[in-house]
Amino acid sequence: MEEITSEWVYSHIYPDARRPGTVVTERLVLRESGLCRWSRFLDTNDVKGVKAQGEFWRREAVKTVRFSTKLGDPSRDFSLFGERQAVKNRAVFVWLWEVAPVLMAWLSFAFNPLSFTLYTTSGLLAIIWHAFPWDGTRYVMSEAATVAPLVWATVLAAFTFIVSIGASWWLRLGGKEVAKDDVYSSVRPHAAAISRWKWQRPANAIFFGLFGLWCIFVCIICPVLAVQGRSISCEVGGCESSPGVVDGTCGVGSCSCGAWADMHCTKAASLNPYCLATDAPLCSEDSSKASGAHGLLLFTASGSVAFLLLLFLNWGVNHLAIILAWKRGETDPSPALKPDNVPYHRINVTFDPPQRGSLVFTVGADEDVGQLTRLLLPEAPPSAWAPPLASSVMEPLWPGDEEPQMLLRNPTTHQAPEDVQWD
Repeated sequence: MEEITSEWVYSHIYPDARRPGTVVTERLVLRESGLCRWSRFLDTNDVKGVKAQGEFWRREAVKTVRFSTKLGDPSRDFSLFGERQAVKNRAVFVWLWEVAPVLMAWLSFAFNPLSFTLYTTSGLLAIIWHAFPWDGTRYVMSEAATVAPLVWATVLAAFTFIVSIGASWWLRLGGKEVAKDDVYSSVRPHAAAISRWKWQRPANAIFFGLFGLWCIFVCIICPVLAVQGRSISCEVGGCESSPGVVDGTCGVGSCSCGAWADMHCTKAASLNPYCLATDAPLCSEDSSKASGAHGLLLFTASGSVAFLLLLFLNWGVNHLAIILAWKRGETDPSPALKPDNVPYHRINVTFDPPQRGSLVFTVGADEDVGQLTRLLLPEAPPSAWAPPLASSVMEPLWPGDEEPQMLLRNPTTHQAPEDVQWD
């Protein structure tokens, strides 16, 4: 409070949370003659909204004075109807500003080349495992391997190999090593994350090198397993020198075994093990009747399990390094979008007659609200105030203020704002 000869002046300056960068100035002037004036200015060039508010009254018209001490945003006590939704929208924006980067960071864990490699490897293992014949309750190893899963495994292994190349690029394997303190925008992890430990980068290189070779192996072995032990119809004719004795040579004389066998002059007797009427089983009591694909299929499935576990370990280590390398963003919207809460006093003045309504204004927390209340109520100070039956003529209210708009003369521009709001 500033006490001047014959008047008391209260000033309260604070930021407006609804308009970032705008400063609000409330000014309350109490004159010894009994005249009171309150004004509120917004230091802004925004053409929308109210830039100034004001009120004046005589001390004799005050009926009650209520005050409460708060910690928060003083501008909330003056929010207009159209600005309330803007405050809510701004709060949502602030929440998104703070939460969205964190959500995006965690979502990047699920959507990156290394994670996609983990997904495709898991799918590859599941498809290879379906190549084992299953009747719904158990594995039936007396049947041949299922062809369709092996075909899809070949395609998925090739796709996994391509994705793993992308994961190697994402982990900055190969090429020039980037310094850990180098800062630049990139879709790849920071160099400090993928080289946090000395062994991390070499381990990634070794693993993805072996992983790529494994994908190539699966692409080759699955088609072989798909055709191994399958039934082949052989049309052999004219190759018997006597009934039951097959001793002819394919393509020679009357002996015909098919175009491929005839071209190679294959002995007709050697075609019997390869001319299978039905698909050979994976396992059989007579090992000579088995297809021979069981061992390779089991090795492929077991190797896929091992590489999936190693890939999961690699995924966990690299993402842990990324988390440890995270830093809090330097841009914080709080100064502009949500100013710090400040302590203040909220004053509510009612008048008699009540049709005039009430007036709400704020003063700083360091002001003596007890003294302010005594100055606002008609009982104090008792010695120098105008008598209750004084003339109601309020002209002139303030020396030099012939027009009401001059009451809200802006102290910074010395011009009355165009959108002065009078209550």
